[in-house]
Amino acid sequence: MNKKLLLPFCFVSTFCIAQDAQIFKPDSIRRSIAATKITSTLKIDGSLKDADWKLAKPYSDFVEIEPFQGRKPKQYTEVRALYNNQFLYIGAFCKDVLGKKAVRVNDFKRDFNTRTTDFLGFGFDGFNDRRNAMVFTTNPYGVQRDFLSFDANYVDLDWDGLWRVRTSRSDSGWVAEFAIPWKTLRYTITKDSSQSYGFNMNRSRRITNENYALSPFPRAFNVLRMDYAGVIKNLNPRRQRQMSGFSLFFWLCIIAIRILMGVNLKTVVPKSAAKSSGLSILIRF
Repeated sequence: MNKKLLLPFCFVSTFCIAQDAQIFKPDSIRRSIAATKITSTLKIDGSLKDADWKLAKPYSDFVEIEPFQGRKPKQYTEVRALYNNQFLYIGAFCKDVLGKKAVRVNDFKRDFNTRTTDFLGFGFDGFNDRRNAMVFTTNPYGVQRDFLSFDANYVDLDWDGLWRVRTSRSDSGWVAEFAIPWKTLRYTITKDSSQSYGFNMNRSRRITNENYALSPFPRAFNVLRMDYAGVIKNLNPRRQRQMSGFSLFFWLCIIAIRILMGVNLKTVVPKSAAKSSGLSILIRF
C-alpha cells in the first residue's frame, strides 16, 4: 500500500473513533424549562396562537448531538410549556431556513419510524428515578408515536396513550402543539408546593441528518437516557386517585367475564371505579 495514502487514512480513522468516544457524565446542574399554569383550555390546532402561549417562558438553548456533538444548532428550536388541571401542554417551533421545503416525511402510520423522517419528541420521567420515560413524538404532519422506556434498553412500543398533537408547516419551519392529559401520565407528587420532573426533548432534521436536544447526551447513547435529561419545573398536577389491588383485580375479572358474554361494559362498571383505576380508557374503546 502507498505510504502517502496510509497516513491520512489512519488520521481520519483515529479522528472518527475519537468523535464516537466522547462519553461524558451528566451535568451536575440540570437544564430546566419552566411551565406556566393557566385556567383556560387550549384549542389544539398546531398554530400556538392562543393568548396563553405568550404567558409561557420560551426555552431555545438546544445543543447539537449529530453530526457534531456539542455545537450550537444551525436551526433554531423554541419550546414552551403550559398546564391546567386536565392537561400538560407543550408547544414547539422548529425553525428552518428552507421552511417547509426541508420537511422529509415518508411514514404516516402511528408509531412511525423516526430514522426516515423529521420528528420532534420528548421524554417525561414522572418518577424522577432517571430510568423511566414516557415518550411522545410527532412529525411535521402530526403523526403520533409513543412508547414507554426503562433504562433506555427496554421499550414497550405497544403502549398507545391518550393524547393529542397538531402541527402546521410554513415558509419559516413547522410547529407542534401537544396536549397530554394528566390521566395519561404517571408521576409522583411530593410535599413541595411545586413539582419538577425529568424532561428532555429531541429534534431531528432528516435532510441534513442533524439532531438536537434540550439537554445534551453522548451521541453514543440516545435521548432515552434520562440520567442526562433536564427537568420541567413549576408544575402542580392534581393527585391521581388510586384503586386498591384487590378492587382492581375484582373489576378486571368482571370485565373479562362480561366481554365473553357480550355485555356493554358501560352498564357494568361504576364511573367512580372506572376513573380511579384507569378502566375508563378500556371502556371507552
